[in-house]
Amino acid sequence: MELGRKILQELSHGTSYYDLLSRREDEIEKIEKILAKGKVPSVFRLHTREYEISPKSPEDYLALIGLLDVKKTKYIALKDIVELVVGYPHTYHPVKEKIGEILREASKENIKKQKKLDPSLFRALCTLMCRNTKCMAEAVILPWIREGMTNTAALVLSRVIMKSSSEREYMEEFLERLMEESESSVTFILIVSVLIKKIKFGKPTVEKIEKYIFDTGSEVERSLAWNKLVLAFVRGYKDAADLRRVEERYREIERESKLTEIEKEILREIEGSVTEEKC
Repeated sequence: MELGRKILQELSHGTSYYDLLSRREDEIEKIEKILAKGKVPSVFRLHTREYEISPKSPEDYLALIGLLDVKKTKYIALKDIVELVVGYPHTYHPVKEKIGEILREASKENIKKQKKLDPSLFRALCTLMCRNTKCMAEAVILPWIREGMTNTAALVLSRVIMKSSSEREYMEEFLERLMEESESSVTFILIVSVLIKKIKFGKPTVEKIEKYIFDTGSEVERSLAWNKLVLAFVRGYKDAADLRRVEERYREIERESKLTEIEKEILREIEGSVTEEKC
């Protein structure tokens, strides 16, 4: 009994943020009700004093978010939260990642049910991709791939990537992270969405893409998703890459068996680039 009274006393008079949260369950419930209505409570604005439990540090924000029942949050509110959080200082990166994780789970559930993405979630993902590409990779896309992303989800996310803009250096890092993942149609779809943007990558990145193409296992080299990747690379980077090895590879395939239409298109693109060089 003495121990129980001591614990209750510490919770009632403790000065830590966790003690404060335990005393103000009413404010937590108020925040959840606002989120469920599709609005963003001011507690997500830095340095607000409207709530007694208003966080004062990244650690406080993580503690608060961990207690909130975010599953009831309307998508439009989640979009607005993402737009706020990406503007937080760099020291709040763990908070941005936590919001990214929540966005990932909401998007997974939405795509699973609807086979497409709610407009608010789409805009939220675009915002995260544009303004914090690293967070998009580490909190949304890479964990999703490792958990078992479907082709449908990959196609939806590829539209997000193509719609978004980001600085070249961040997109180079993002592309390299994708190429480190296991070979699958999902990974190829996402890489294609980056290559289609025709970003003027530096020579080291172009060479890494070439190496990726030639290091990929033979069991996937004739799949449609794989050939789309090669075609996107040839079309977008024929002026920056040496395509002789690519041509040799497809000529070898041509000698061994009948080419598919997309494989023929790849060779036509290469032949066209060689003709332009001669001219």
